[in-house]
Amino acid sequence: MEIEAENYTVAVMGAGTMGRGIAQVAASAGHPVMLYDIAEKHTQAAIEFIGQRLEISFRKGKITENSKEQVLKNIKPVHSLEELFQSKLIIEAVVEDLKIKQELFCMLESILDSGTILSTNTSSLDLNKIGTNLKCPERFVGMHFFNPVPLMSLVEIIHTTETERSVTEFVSR
Repeated sequence: MEIEAENYTVAVMGAGTMGRGIAQVAASAGHPVMLYDIAEKHTQAAIEFIGQRLEISFRKGKITENSKEQVLKNIKPVHSLEELFQSKLIIEAVVEDLKIKQELFCMLESILDSGTILSTNTSSLDLNKIGTNLKCPERFVGMHFFNPVPLMSLVEIIHTTETERSVTEFVSR
């Protein structure tokens, strides 16, 4: 599996504490980010929160006005899973419920390109169980971010028994 390493589109599933932090970090790295939450009001609230967090960083002199604006410009709210077809990396950060995660990944797999990497931010569920129903489990990996995501430069990469080595290597970059 080969994916361009620069400026590929990242989709973040879930706009809660972890999802909004992951979206901010990916957007700050220059990636176009598609942010989705089943409750659209959470998506908009997450973008507003990120804007407030960036404004604080700007006022403290940690980022420029231009950087702040670019990060916000990089984040696009999406309203349906079908809009995610152009994403090259999906990072799931929804509720810690095995069945919900399994159903979400199966839905995503049915609409996404076969080269899209699917990842989960879970820290408490068995990745092999999450990926049980996937048609292409070799493209599924864990990317456990630590909270608060924008302040912690640590991501734990967890592969399943079927994750392709190239997928693990790609998300490790």
